[in-house]
Amino acid sequence: MRVGLFVRPTFDEIAHILNVVPLDILQLYTSVEEALSFRKHFNLPVWQAHGIRHKSDLPTSSDNLPDGFIIEAPADKNDTRPGGLGKRFDWALTQEWRSPLPWLLAGGLTPDNVREAIATSNAPAVDVSSGVESAPGQKSALLLEKFIEIAHNRGCTLK
Repeated sequence: MRVGLFVRPTFDEIAHILNVVPLDILQLYTSVEEALSFRKHFNLPVWQAHGIRHKSDLPTSSDNLPDGFIIEAPADKNDTRPGGLGKRFDWALTQEWRSPLPWLLAGGLTPDNVREAIATSNAPAVDVSSGVESAPGQKSALLLEKFIEIAHNRGCTLK
């Protein structure tokens, strides 16, 4: 499936990308209200990034929510973007959580820690980006292959 990641997008920005790349899912860093508006407008599933510090930050109801969650560390006030920061959080926060929607674990995952992350968080799926880079912006085929092998062996799917 093709997932488009957007940070505080406009309708025009998403429409432009959809004219070039047929996406299956929109991954959004935006408010719940805007996420639902994008879902309705584009008739595509929407997964919303959700930064958590405490168990109480985890979503517990599916009422008026998007189609899924990306659970990661929240941005700090000095961060330049709302997510995708490569930061870890306390994975144990999700251990007993019963998510109302599908979810995946993100943030700071690497081939060296994905086994522990899955075991600790009980994540059904994982998301990786900078954790498989040999240099900023350069994905390493070797690191990606290692990450996928470990995640699959733990029964996790990948995004």
